[in-house]
Amino acid sequence: MKLKYAVMRMTDIVVLSISYTITVLLSKILKRTKMRKRISNRILVIATFHNPNWFYSHIEPLALSGIREVVLVCDHPIGRINGVRYYCPSKLLSAIFSRAGAKFLWAIICGFKYKPDLYIGYHL
Repeated sequence: MKLKYAVMRMTDIVVLSISYTITVLLSKILKRTKMRKRISNRILVIATFHNPNWFYSHIEPLALSGIREVVLVCDHPIGRINGVRYYCPSKLLSAIFSRAGAKFLWAIICGFKYKPDLYIGYHL
């Protein structure tokens, strides 16, 4: 039993080390090519809000922080805040890919479209 957990732990450490190494190498390569100098001043947020208070406590400070726009990918619009743009996947997309999968796909599309500077996930 202890051997099984030791092997699982070692596997986790190896996978994590490889993913960190690949991330560092990619960041060094992309930094050298100076991939993008333009700043969009946007934040993309992928979220699930179970009540309006969660929405206001998480999104309103971002919108008031001086950022140009918060692109919010969620199940449905909750409240109205200046500087927040909603993108909600359709029910068909959610039925095909599940709610989380549809939001993830929608976030990728919005990422290419708006090129945000920061991605944030809440209550996934």
